[in-house]
Amino acid sequence: MAVWTGSNGIALHGPKQQLRDRLLQLAAFVDAAPPVPEAEACIAESVEVATWNPDQPLDRALAPLPPAPTLCGSGVRPVAPDPRLATCPECIDVFNGSSPRVSLSLCHPVPALS
Repeated sequence: MAVWTGSNGIALHGPKQQLRDRLLQLAAFVDAAPPVPEAEACIAESVEVATWNPDQPLDRALAPLPPAPTLCGSGVRPVAPDPRLATCPECIDVFNGSSPRVSLSLCHPVPALS
């Protein structure tokens, strides 16, 4: 099986059954993937920045919570259920500027909705 990518799309070449099986594997992987926020997720104002410490590894993404008071002052964006899942650069800057025990970084920026 071979896959080529280009500016006009993707071309697949190989035995039909092998291509079908591979595409079904990819579809199953996508269906099993954890949810990814579609918009910026903020850090809740209620998080104790100076004492917050992750109590367990984050092995999957969690769906964002409804909007609430946030570190950046926005009350219109959803709140990340764990500060490690925040996608709001302003919240992350405020969090890291408050001498946290564990600093955060924006590893997976989420594109803005158009």
